[in-house]
Amino acid sequence: MTQGAAVLAEEYFDSGDPRFLEAFRDVRIPDRVAAMTDRWFRDPRPWAREQAIAYFEEPLSTDGHHPVLKRWLRHAESTADTELMGVLMVACDGLVRREFQWGQFSTPRNSILPPRTYDRKQNKWRKREWTHGKVLYSYATRRYLRRRAWRWFRKIGHQSAETYVAAVASALSRYTDAALEDGPAILDSWSLLHACFFHSPLLEFDARRAQLTDGSQLADLEPAPAFPELWSRTESFPELASLIVRASSRLVRTWAIRFVRANHQAALAALDIATIVRWIGHDDTEIQEFGIACLENHEALPTLRIDDWKQLLAIQDPLLLQRLCELMQRHVRADRIDDTECVALTTSRPTPIARLGLSLLQPRELRDPGLLVGLADARCEAVGAAVAEFALKRLSTDAAWNPEACMRFLDSANPAVRVAAWAWLLAHDRASRESMFFVRLIETPHDDMRLPLIDELERRAALPGLGGDTLVPVWSSVLLGVHRGGRRKPKAVRQIANAIIAEPERVDALLPVLCVAVRSVRGPERAAGLSALATVAAKHPALHARIEERLPGLSLPEATR
Repeated sequence: MTQGAAVLAEEYFDSGDPRFLEAFRDVRIPDRVAAMTDRWFRDPRPWAREQAIAYFEEPLSTDGHHPVLKRWLRHAESTADTELMGVLMVACDGLVRREFQWGQFSTPRNSILPPRTYDRKQNKWRKREWTHGKVLYSYATRRYLRRRAWRWFRKIGHQSAETYVAAVASALSRYTDAALEDGPAILDSWSLLHACFFHSPLLEFDARRAQLTDGSQLADLEPAPAFPELWSRTESFPELASLIVRASSRLVRTWAIRFVRANHQAALAALDIATIVRWIGHDDTEIQEFGIACLENHEALPTLRIDDWKQLLAIQDPLLLQRLCELMQRHVRADRIDDTECVALTTSRPTPIARLGLSLLQPRELRDPGLLVGLADARCEAVGAAVAEFALKRLSTDAAWNPEACMRFLDSANPAVRVAAWAWLLAHDRASRESMFFVRLIETPHDDMRLPLIDELERRAALPGLGGDTLVPVWSSVLLGVHRGGRRKPKAVRQIANAIIAEPERVDALLPVLCVAVRSVRGPERAAGLSALATVAAKHPALHARIEERLPGLSLPEATR
């Protein structure tokens, strides 16, 4: 690029402008890039360091930027900067990536070695070089940089156990799933393989690459790190436990979990509960399962605080949640959970939690009306019926009779609770004679309450507290329903006709509702409406004029006059 790009990048650097990296990548003159890099790593500002880390987290593919990596690598080595060396180690591992390139008559040898292409001009087979987008260095240089980065960590491993474990764990946490997207990418990650699988019998290392032994698969790799004695020390466990959560790649998380399981069983048994809670609350399912397995074998499980249990029950995976609820039911005494917490568990949406709460409530003599009414807010349909039965059984005793409280269950947002409450209403002698329930159900917005009300009105001569006028909203909503209630509509039509026959003076209020059925586009509903009108006209000839006024196109038979 022009000299202007370098001037702009320097201005951004001096002012700490976040646009510095973008401008720096536009500088393509190696001498200017080298000079700016020297200023960069000498700058003591934390911002300059953050920019360096951000630069090396992106692909190193900018033309003219080959001095940057080498100079930063030399600087990090001379200053023993373990964090920066970890960033550079990951960046160097990303320099080599193998891809198959097929040519005419190309023949693949295996998933590791490059294919061969027959060169017709020279009459011989030749290997094809791997390519991976734009690259800054030759393959020999890229392999050298990988070895050089790992060599620094290996030197630290011989000198200081504490520094080595912390430094390598920090570096491993920076590998991402995108960087280790397939088998060749993993095998090209030189430092990663040395750090995690150097002593594995399934891998062979030479100066250029790592490859699997014959018949081996990456899925069979087990943790076999360089310096295993350092990782197995008790003092190294906190770094491994932290790496399980911090790691950005699934490969590193799995490696850390398997190594901890194999070498730190004593530390797991005495692990602080906060760490296990953090594992179980992680987004990764494998870490959640590992956390639950540790919790099952934990020596302090019976004394775990209720607040910790609540935090554990916040996970979303239903299978893991079921295991947690079983653990809680097995290890937590019922007297440690008060009635209010039991109701909160019972009204939870996840089925395992709701069942746990209900199992804790059922043996109790819960008499507090406020808590019982709160069960009407149960959100889990799987236990909704059982919750309604439990609460209504206690609310319907003579000592605790409260129709308003019971009505909450008929108005519940949970369909299972409403259905169970309706069954209770019909079966309970005192409730079925209570007019308040039926009067209130007239205004219910729930179809599964209005439609059974029509069925019950068909069964009974009259419902308590309901007359023709009060039933008009129910009949109207049933007849106007487009998607539901097809079998109930003829019943509603018959009930309207019977109400007009019984009380002719209410014809002005009821006849418009009956006309809804007559005007229906559905044949059965229209036939039921016409039949009802004919019946009304036959019983009360004086209503002919009212009917024909409402339906001008309708001509009643002379026999009904």
